[in-house]
Amino acid sequence: MTGVLVSDVKILETSTGVRLSARLRGGPDLPPTLWFEVPAAFADALSARGDPFLPALLLRALRRPGPIVIEAEVSPDLLASAHRAAALLETWGLPPGRVPGAAVEIQAPIGVAGRRGAGVGAFFSGGVDSFYTVVKNIARYPESDSRSITHLVMMHGFDVRAEDAALFARLSGPLREAATALGKRFVTLRTNLRELFGDDDFDFTHGVVLAGAGHAVAGLFHTLYIASSYPYSELRPWGSH
Repeated sequence: MTGVLVSDVKILETSTGVRLSARLRGGPDLPPTLWFEVPAAFADALSARGDPFLPALLLRALRRPGPIVIEAEVSPDLLASAHRAAALLETWGLPPGRVPGAAVEIQAPIGVAGRRGAGVGAFFSGGVDSFYTVVKNIARYPESDSRSITHLVMMHGFDVRAEDAALFARLSGPLREAATALGKRFVTLRTNLRELFGDDDFDFTHGVVLAGAGHAVAGLFHTLYIASSYPYSELRPWGSH
């Protein structure tokens, strides 16, 4: 069995913002690093922890058995949730290509719960689902309510590849205007996390990309909304179930 070692977890400045980065070892199919990047104005959102890297590596380990070793603190709640999530995915028969019955071993220093910010975010692609989530939240909660969305988060490296800066710039402009019109702050979050899976099975892998991104910016938010793809009556195995 080939496991994955996550090391050299650190925060560094780049020409376009501030980045949380980790080095990966464990197989030729792995990218050399995984990272999350925010504009410098949101640098306080990031912490040098292992939490953001665990969700995607957990899903990968169900396909390629081997221990996940993270040389950075991970929240005890997240470790417990990771094993529950793996068990749930097994009952769904997911992910495609999994090794049935494979137990996932996670080795990481157990830290205290990660620092959480005061904001409330919503992942925002500009599609019907994300607009519905924001508009419904505005109708349901006054701004003084702790559940009221304060920030809209557009992912770069999710629908738009992380290296395609031109396309992301064209798409993000109108969404920034929409955020302003809705009375919300606009945040971009860039990541290469999707490189762990490529274009395979994105219907099932996109959920762990969002989960990792949410943990990456925990210093900014105490809650992050993910728009539902299907109504409750039509739930099915799906990455962002």
